[in-house]
Amino acid sequence: MRTLVVNCYRENAEKKIKGYVAQVERFTDAVEVPWGVLERAYDMGTFGAVVISGSQWLLSKEAPPASLVEFVRSLKVPALGICFGHQLFARVFGAQVLSGELIERDETIIISESGPLFQGMEPEMEFLESHREYVIAEPVERAGWHVIARSTSCPVEAMHHRTLPLYGVQFHPERSGVNGDKLFDNFYNQIVFPSVKGTYQHPRGRTYR
Repeated sequence: MRTLVVNCYRENAEKKIKGYVAQVERFTDAVEVPWGVLERAYDMGTFGAVVISGSQWLLSKEAPPASLVEFVRSLKVPALGICFGHQLFARVFGAQVLSGELIERDETIIISESGPLFQGMEPEMEFLESHREYVIAEPVERAGWHVIARSTSCPVEAMHHRTLPLYGVQFHPERSGVNGDKLFDNFYNQIVFPSVKGTYQHPRGRTYR
């Protein structure tokens, strides 16, 4: 099985994507691509999962291109959006992304619903934050997402789509040590691999085959 790793960075992209690729390669082959090559017709036939990276891109100031929006909307395999990827998921489905203060620190993430992504993890855990934009809880819930974690600095630290196998996290698990390792363990062992086998049950009850 292969995972499509979408590199959304605009500066130091080659260096910054290494942590994502290293995590993915613990579980599957990783195929890194720049975001600009993606469109609805992109051949996903041999991919079992997608990981979308962070970025210096500010979605409160610049809308994502239509081709990237359509690619995200067409996703049927489990996908994990990280930082910018998380915000991209929200924006694509009609929720708002706002600009705020720059946050660069370890943050206590408060998990309100464990589900498959946080299975076996403590209700409060430290993850690295590095962002200046954030997703608002109420609009993203109306847009089809369910908020499953928050922090004192960010109302939507993690979310999953109510009908699609899409997950977003505002923090950076690829740079969060053992806690980040555990989140990637859960993404693959609780979400991706069961989906490939046809046994994954979405938190809202839908099975993907």
